[in-house]
Amino acid sequence: DRDVIKQSTATDMSFEMPADNCTIHITFEKGLVKYTVSTEMIGDGSGTVKLTDRGGDQIDGSVLPDEEVLVYLYPAENSYPSKAVVLDADGNVIDTLVETYEDYLLGKEDDGSMRTGFVMPEGNCKVQVTYNIIPPLYDVKAELSGEGRIHIEESSGLLLDVTSPRKATENTEIKITATPQEGYEVISAAIYDDAGEKITDLTPATSGDTTYNYTIPAQNVTIKVTFDEKEKLPDLLG
Repeated sequence: DRDVIKQSTATDMSFEMPADNCTIHITFEKGLVKYTVSTEMIGDGSGTVKLTDRGGDQIDGSVLPDEEVLVYLYPAENSYPSKAVVLDADGNVIDTLVETYEDYLLGKEDDGSMRTGFVMPEGNCKVQVTYNIIPPLYDVKAELSGEGRIHIEESSGLLLDVTSPRKATENTEIKITATPQEGYEVISAAIYDDAGEKITDLTPATSGDTTYNYTIPAQNVTIKVTFDEKEKLPDLLG
């Protein structure tokens, strides 16, 4: 052990050969490798993104694997994050942070920002955020008369169930399913405007069915469904 050579990187090393036989011992240790993380904003809207560590310090562009990365989304006043994903170096999605407008509405703060995050992978990655301009939204209300309930779901477009009342964009196609309680039936189903004027009657796709399709216009609408007791047949044996 006449010479001890310490090197922290893989470089050429040398020593002076003694007048004796010798053995070279080399020890390898795994180093702490950081990977880069970047951000990208796309879409017809606008906004910014900030990355921090768990302690709140802004990330300078490189992170150790398995460290938590906090992602802060700051959309402009007229925009919202419609999607936020983490991409690997080949552009493949390895994590989804925001998938729908409803995800944003459920997670946003009072100032409109949203915090999410992911665990840093063992490789370079990019946080890609799609900011879109907030479209005009119209109320979709429901009024029921009698004993029964309705279920409203989106067939295409954008229908927000997390707001009260529900809201939808123009040309969103919705499916309305009316379910009367036992002994009741659907008497009428129609769409009305804010002034209480009927826009249209709802006609089921199949005769005798209580499922209706409707396309949202560029105005607020109210779905009115009336349930009534079924007519009882006379007791012929009585």
